[in-house]
Amino acid sequence: MHRRQKSLAFVVFVLGLQSWPSSAFETESVDILVVTSSKHEGDPVDTGDRSIKIASNIDVYSISSVNGDMHVEDGARIAFAETTGRGDIRLERNVRSIAGLDSPVRIISSTGNIFIGRGSRLNGGVETNMGRIELDDARVADIASCEGDVIVGAGSRVSGGIYVIGNGDKIDVDKITGYEILTYTPCHAPVEEWSDEEGSEARNLPLAPTAAHRQSRVVIGPGAVVKGNLVFGHPVDLYVHKSAHIGKVHGATAVIYDSEEPPPSTAEEGGPSPTALVVGAGKKMRGDIWSIDQNVEIGSNANVGEISTVNGSVHVLEGAEVSQGFGSIDTVQGAVHIGPGATVKGYIATVNGDVFLEDRANVSGSVSTTTGQVRIARDAKIGRGLSAKYGSIFAGSGSQLESVSSARGDIAFVATLIQGNVCTHTGNITVGAGSRVDGAIQVSSSECFGSEDEVPGPEATPPRIVVGPNVEVRDGIVSDKPIKLYVHRAARVGKITGAEAILYDSDTPPQE
Repeated sequence: MHRRQKSLAFVVFVLGLQSWPSSAFETESVDILVVTSSKHEGDPVDTGDRSIKIASNIDVYSISSVNGDMHVEDGARIAFAETTGRGDIRLERNVRSIAGLDSPVRIISSTGNIFIGRGSRLNGGVETNMGRIELDDARVADIASCEGDVIVGAGSRVSGGIYVIGNGDKIDVDKITGYEILTYTPCHAPVEEWSDEEGSEARNLPLAPTAAHRQSRVVIGPGAVVKGNLVFGHPVDLYVHKSAHIGKVHGATAVIYDSEEPPPSTAEEGGPSPTALVVGAGKKMRGDIWSIDQNVEIGSNANVGEISTVNGSVHVLEGAEVSQGFGSIDTVQGAVHIGPGATVKGYIATVNGDVFLEDRANVSGSVSTTTGQVRIARDAKIGRGLSAKYGSIFAGSGSQLESVSSARGDIAFVATLIQGNVCTHTGNITVGAGSRVDGAIQVSSSECFGSEDEVPGPEATPPRIVVGPNVEVRDGIVSDKPIKLYVHRAARVGKITGAEAILYDSDTPPQE
């Protein structure tokens, strides 16, 4: 063929393409539309109830169906995929976002499941109302669901957060996160409307029911990372592998596991109800730990955020740190045990539990209990006030405390530095040998916990106050009620008001 004939044939071929049906690019069957060539931004793939299959290694900007499934094969590049009804979406290996887009990729299914395969990298969010979302060593921005399960598989990475929030859930995501999330939560509020470039009718994703949420199962697998917040508007079963790293958790308690597969959900038949939440030794877990009826154990040299439980105890083992965020520990009915050399950045508070601080434990905030006791070993530090309203307090040698108070419990310490005051309503106080109180010893009806009327109970015998050998009480002793005061001759005490000191020089004070 001559060159002129070749050119003419090429022109005829190109012109012919413009009038050929789309089947020249797509293989059609009764139920499936198979796209085998790239589609540009103004040429969306859109079907009604038919399923769609996107061939490997092509670019398709927009894919949408009402009730059909979507299957995107290895290496394809996409910008938007949505099923507004019951369809599932499956992305195989190494599916990527189309480069250079003004908006991030969005993968949306109303009630269907979404699977993102190994090696896939999407710069946008994944959303579903009722379906399951699963990542298999994949990367996405955000994950949002109303009531579906979320599985962030081994090695996967979510650069933003996970949001499981149903219609009617009372939760302000923007306030929690401090920024507007990339992925909107599709059933938390009236769902976003959209229209294409040609002005077709805007469509809404259906809202999930407002009541009787199913209990979602959220699993963060081995080596997975969720950099943002995990926000839950209703109860979920949250399982986090000990090697995973997650952001702050709101509205759920993380169950830490170290097996290949997470434990069964509590809602599953035969599934155990975990009795303890355990963070393994040396592990760093971002975010807070919340629980209702479970104990919490932080392994040696682990690092976690705030711990809160209602009916459980908290045990922080040797060298561990509760230091992320506020770094505090809260419980109502449980005890708190801080191991040797462990650190708590915030406060420790319990209502009906005891508090134990072992050697070299360090609490930067306050320590308080209402009915429990406080026991402190050697060389421990508490940066703010220490109080036990009805319980007793003891601190061992080398400890440093800011101030100490107990309304009705006894207070005793030895070779301890108290940087503030020591105060009681009706309890006994023993300042053991070698201690120093930079403030005053106060026996008062109002100074420690407000009015004594707020501390009910019969008036006991006069409190017994003992100041041992080589003790210094710089601001003296003040009492507004009768007390029995014993001061060693080797002690140095400032002004005494409201009492008369009985001096002694034996190893122990006189017994009554």
